[in-house]
Amino acid sequence: MYKSLTWSELLLFHRNANIGCIGRSEFVSNKYIIFKHILKSRLKICNTEYIKQTIFKTNEQYILTKNDFQYDLSRNVAHMLLWINPNNSNNDWITPGVDLNKLDYFQEIIYDKLIAEFKSKSDSNTNVDGDIKYIYFENEETHRSIPEFRHFHIFILNS
Repeated sequence: MYKSLTWSELLLFHRNANIGCIGRSEFVSNKYIIFKHILKSRLKICNTEYIKQTIFKTNEQYILTKNDFQYDLSRNVAHMLLWINPNNSNNDWITPGVDLNKLDYFQEIIYDKLIAEFKSKSDSNTNVDGDIKYIYFENEETHRSIPEFRHFHIFILNS
Protein backbone atom coordinates (compact mmCIF):
# COMPACT_ATOMS: atom_id res chain seq x y z
CA MET A 1 0.00 0.00 0.00
CA TYR A 2 1.11 3.56 -0.66
CA LYS A 3 1.93 6.07 2.04
CA SER A 4 0.46 9.54 2.22
CA LEU A 5 2.75 11.91 0.28
CA THR A 6 3.70 15.36 1.49
CA TRP A 7 4.14 18.44 -0.66
CA SER A 8 7.94 18.20 -0.49
CA GLU A 9 7.80 14.56 -1.68
CA LEU A 10 5.45 15.49 -4.54
CA LEU A 11 7.89 18.16 -5.75
CA LEU A 12 10.08 15.36 -7.09
CA PHE A 13 7.37 14.53 -9.64
CA HIS A 14 6.81 18.01 -11.09
CA ARG A 15 6.64 17.59 -14.88
CA ASN A 16 7.99 14.04 -14.55
CA ALA A 17 5.90 10.97 -15.22
CA ASN A 18 4.64 9.08 -12.19
CA ILE A 19 6.37 5.73 -12.36
CA GLY A 20 3.89 3.96 -10.13
CA CYS A 21 5.06 5.01 -6.69
CA ILE A 22 2.09 7.30 -6.10
CA GLY A 23 -1.26 5.72 -5.48
CA ARG A 24 -4.60 5.90 -3.77
CA SER A 25 -5.35 5.00 -0.17
CA GLU A 26 -7.11 1.69 0.39
CA PHE A 27 -10.34 3.57 1.17
CA VAL A 28 -10.21 5.61 -2.08
CA SER A 29 -9.19 2.54 -4.11
CA ASN A 30 -12.22 0.68 -2.80
CA LYS A 31 -14.45 3.68 -3.50
CA TYR A 32 -13.16 3.71 -7.10
CA ILE A 33 -13.82 -0.04 -7.52
CA ILE A 34 -17.38 0.40 -6.20
CA PHE A 35 -17.95 3.40 -8.48
CA LYS A 36 -16.87 1.42 -11.57
CA HIS A 37 -19.05 -1.52 -10.49
CA ILE A 38 -22.10 0.78 -10.14
CA LEU A 39 -21.44 2.26 -13.58
CA LYS A 40 -21.29 -1.20 -15.10
CA SER A 41 -24.14 -2.90 -13.21
CA ARG A 42 -26.68 -0.09 -12.93
CA LEU A 43 -25.91 2.33 -15.75
CA LYS A 44 -24.51 -0.30 -18.14
CA ILE A 45 -21.53 1.87 -19.07
CA CYS A 46 -17.80 1.77 -18.38
CA ASN A 47 -15.79 4.57 -16.80
CA THR A 48 -14.55 5.81 -20.19
CA GLU A 49 -18.13 6.22 -21.42
CA TYR A 50 -18.98 8.02 -18.18
CA ILE A 51 -16.09 10.45 -18.78
CA LYS A 52 -17.28 11.06 -22.35
CA GLN A 53 -20.77 11.87 -21.10
CA THR A 54 -19.79 14.03 -18.13
CA ILE A 55 -16.42 15.66 -18.80
CA PHE A 56 -16.33 15.86 -22.60
CA LYS A 57 -19.94 16.99 -23.05
CA THR A 58 -18.74 20.31 -24.52
CA ASN A 59 -16.08 21.04 -27.09
CA GLU A 60 -13.91 22.92 -24.58
CA GLN A 61 -10.26 22.19 -25.38
CA TYR A 62 -9.10 21.57 -21.79
CA ILE A 63 -11.30 20.75 -18.81
CA LEU A 64 -10.22 21.18 -15.19
CA THR A 65 -11.95 18.93 -12.63
CA LYS A 66 -11.55 17.87 -9.03
CA ASN A 67 -10.17 14.35 -8.76
CA ASP A 68 -12.91 12.35 -7.02
CA PHE A 69 -10.50 9.44 -6.57
CA GLN A 70 -7.44 11.32 -5.46
CA TYR A 71 -4.03 9.95 -4.62
CA ASP A 72 -3.03 9.43 -1.00
CA LEU A 73 -1.78 12.91 -0.07
CA SER A 74 -1.26 14.98 3.04
CA ARG A 75 -4.30 17.07 3.99
CA ASN A 76 -2.80 20.34 2.77
CA VAL A 77 -2.63 19.16 -0.87
CA ALA A 78 -5.58 19.26 -3.28
CA HIS A 79 -5.68 16.97 -6.33
CA MET A 80 -7.22 18.09 -9.62
CA LEU A 81 -7.14 16.84 -13.20
CA LEU A 82 -6.73 18.66 -16.50
CA TRP A 83 -8.39 16.63 -19.23
CA ILE A 84 -7.39 17.04 -22.88
CA ASN A 85 -10.57 16.87 -24.92
CA PRO A 86 -10.11 14.35 -27.78
CA ASN A 87 -13.19 15.80 -29.52
CA ASN A 88 -11.59 19.22 -29.97
CA SER A 89 -9.78 19.41 -33.34
CA ASN A 90 -7.18 21.79 -31.86
CA ASN A 91 -5.83 18.80 -29.94
CA ASP A 92 -5.12 16.67 -33.02
CA TRP A 93 -1.35 17.26 -32.61
CA ILE A 94 -1.38 15.40 -29.29
CA THR A 95 -0.42 11.87 -30.24
CA PRO A 96 0.51 8.91 -28.01
CA GLY A 97 4.27 9.43 -28.45
CA VAL A 98 4.33 13.10 -27.38
CA ASP A 99 5.74 13.62 -23.84
CA LEU A 100 3.42 16.34 -22.59
CA ASN A 101 5.34 16.72 -19.31
CA LYS A 102 8.18 18.44 -21.13
CA LEU A 103 6.11 21.03 -22.99
CA ASP A 104 6.04 24.54 -21.47
CA TYR A 105 2.75 25.06 -23.31
CA PHE A 106 0.88 22.99 -20.75
CA GLN A 107 2.47 24.74 -17.81
CA GLU A 108 0.84 27.97 -19.06
CA ILE A 109 -2.51 26.26 -19.79
CA ILE A 110 -2.61 24.70 -16.32
CA TYR A 111 -1.68 27.96 -14.60
CA ASP A 112 -4.36 29.90 -16.50
CA LYS A 113 -7.00 27.24 -15.72
CA LEU A 114 -6.10 27.27 -12.01
CA ILE A 115 -6.23 31.08 -11.84
CA ALA A 116 -9.67 31.06 -13.52
CA GLU A 117 -10.89 28.32 -11.15
CA PHE A 118 -9.71 30.10 -8.01
CA LYS A 119 -11.09 33.45 -9.16
CA SER A 120 -14.48 31.88 -9.84
CA LYS A 121 -14.57 30.41 -6.32
CA SER A 122 -13.18 33.36 -4.38
CA ASP A 123 -14.33 36.79 -3.34
CA SER A 124 -14.07 39.19 -6.28
CA ASN A 125 -11.71 41.37 -4.21
CA THR A 126 -9.23 38.53 -3.67
CA ASN A 127 -6.07 38.61 -5.74
CA VAL A 128 -4.95 35.06 -6.59
CA ASP A 129 -2.48 35.85 -9.39
CA GLY A 130 0.93 34.35 -8.63
CA ASP A 131 -0.22 32.91 -5.30
CA ILE A 132 -0.89 29.35 -6.45
CA LYS A 133 1.74 26.74 -5.63
CA TYR A 134 1.14 23.75 -7.85
CA ILE A 135 2.89 20.87 -9.54
CA TYR A 136 1.67 18.57 -12.27
CA PHE A 137 2.50 15.53 -14.34
CA GLU A 138 0.94 13.08 -16.75
CA ASN A 139 1.33 9.44 -15.77
CA GLU A 140 3.34 7.12 -17.98
CA GLU A 141 1.12 5.09 -20.29
CA THR A 142 1.63 1.91 -18.26
CA HIS A 143 0.40 3.64 -15.07
CA ARG A 144 -2.78 5.27 -16.37
CA SER A 145 -6.06 4.04 -14.90
CA ILE A 146 -7.85 5.73 -17.81
CA PRO A 147 -5.45 5.40 -20.76
CA GLU A 148 -8.10 6.32 -23.34
CA PHE A 149 -8.04 10.01 -22.35
CA ARG A 150 -4.90 12.02 -21.75
CA HIS A 151 -4.94 14.05 -18.59
CA PHE A 152 -2.62 15.72 -16.11
CA HIS A 153 -2.61 15.27 -12.37
CA ILE A 154 -2.37 18.67 -10.70
CA PHE A 155 -1.50 19.11 -7.04
CA ILE A 156 -2.15 22.41 -5.28
CA LEU A 157 -0.63 23.37 -1.96
CA ASN A 158 -3.36 24.74 0.32
CA SER A 159 -2.06 27.41 2.64
